[in-house]
Amino acid sequence: MTDVFTFDGFEDSMTDAFTFDGETPSTGVHTIDGKLYCGHYSGTKWFSAEIKPFRDQITELRLKYQKGGAANNKTSKQQKAKQRRQESKIMKAKRQVQELQNISEIMEAKQQIQELKNMNEQLKRNLSALQCCYCLRGQI
Repeated sequence: MTDVFTFDGFEDSMTDAFTFDGETPSTGVHTIDGKLYCGHYSGTKWFSAEIKPFRDQITELRLKYQKGGAANNKTSKQQKAKQRRQESKIMKAKRQVQELQNISEIMEAKQQIQELKNMNEQLKRNLSALQCCYCLRGQI
């Protein structure tokens, strides 16, 4: 069965009326064999006056027939954007975990420093006591 589309009152059988293959026509929107070219147009050509009357029709045909057409590209772009946001969230979480680990390591290092200071103070007291005892022994 042949698909039939209506564009602005224009009804056309779509079996052989358009193509995605070949090069962009140098003028207009039809290929040498008269098919509507629905493939890629450069930005300047796509927005030109000669393409404008056919733009909606080409866009609809792209959406319906082209593998990876505009609808798929939109979905793909949305999926890629969602994936980038998720990757960004994961990277942010990893940085936060790393920061917490760094803070934990800093707290642990500070605790060790305090313990070493306490030990140093105790050693100073012990040394002082020993020196005092040694001095006293020497005087006797």
